[in-house]
Amino acid sequence: MKVGKISSENSSNALSGFGLVATVMLFMFLWFGAIPASAHTFVNIDNIQIDVGWEIEPPVVGIRNDFVFKIV
Repeated sequence: MKVGKISSENSSNALSGFGLVATVMLFMFLWFGAIPASAHTFVNIDNIQIDVGWEIEPPVVGIRNDFVFKIV
């Protein structure tokens, strides 16, 4: 029975492929950036403005925050 050797060349090719994909994904993320999420918004209807959002922005998990609903 012949047992094959595990070549370090095969494993380094797999890692370089992974490194290439990770580098491309990192570059795309940095190029396009993250899309910011809006935690506060308002709507104008005729001469009425409805304001909805959070008291403290950006909202963070674990920190107590108030919900704001204002009609002006």
